[in-house]
Amino acid sequence: MNKIFYFSGTGNSLAISKKLNDALPEQYKIISIPSVIGQEVTVSAGIVGFVFPVYFHDAPDIVKKFIQSIKFISSPFIFAIATCNAEPGRSLYAIENILKQKSEILSLGKAIDMPGNAITTQIDVENKRLIDSIGEIHEIAGHIQKKSKMRLDGSNSVKEHIHSTVMGFLGKHIEFSPKRFKLTDLCSGCGVCKKICPVYNVELTQNRPVWKRSCVCCLACFHWCPKEAIYMNNFFIKDRRKYQHPEIAMYEMFSSKASPTHEPP
Repeated sequence: MNKIFYFSGTGNSLAISKKLNDALPEQYKIISIPSVIGQEVTVSAGIVGFVFPVYFHDAPDIVKKFIQSIKFISSPFIFAIATCNAEPGRSLYAIENILKQKSEILSLGKAIDMPGNAITTQIDVENKRLIDSIGEIHEIAGHIQKKSKMRLDGSNSVKEHIHSTVMGFLGKHIEFSPKRFKLTDLCSGCGVCKKICPVYNVELTQNRPVWKRSCVCCLACFHWCPKEAIYMNNFFIKDRRKYQHPEIAMYEMFSSKASPTHEPP
């Protein structure tokens, strides 16, 4: 069966995966990347896609490590979709490089502008992106049906490599470090933050969340907190409003997690 593997913090990439599946004539198996971490994943001939958000002008580490772990039995048609806040950076080229190392080809790599999970955009811009994404998904579905080979979106320049490397280091270790997560008195100890974290990085201690060291910077805990009690003491999203894709329910995000016996390192 053809497959779509996705990773999502706000629900954007999950929504894109579902809409793409609806737009294609054959049904695909939609699989959350965290849900198969630690398992042996094999891919044979057919069509396989990866849908993921852009973090720091690059693909998320969890996505790159997952693709590195896949065993390809025979060469499928491979596509990737990067959901981004206007800048795909080198994310699609990073996936292409990993696949090349496995003697596979990324034939189609497209970016879709969506509401971001970190840097804020105006609400009218976010709404327009949600509307525009529908047409883009159908266009991409047409290319997948034809198995079109196209130039990847984004940039693979040396400048972009340096940019994403610097942004990634500052983002992961400083701006979006788990130490930046803070709580207000609105926290009710409901545990949504623990349930929604795709990699079990949040624990509850005396009904208060505590962030461990395996954060993947998806900001799911920040955006899905029903009391809006979580904030980050940093420059980028200190006063950012919460966002969840309007067509994705919280329970769908809960089911996107890794198995408790296969927590990412």
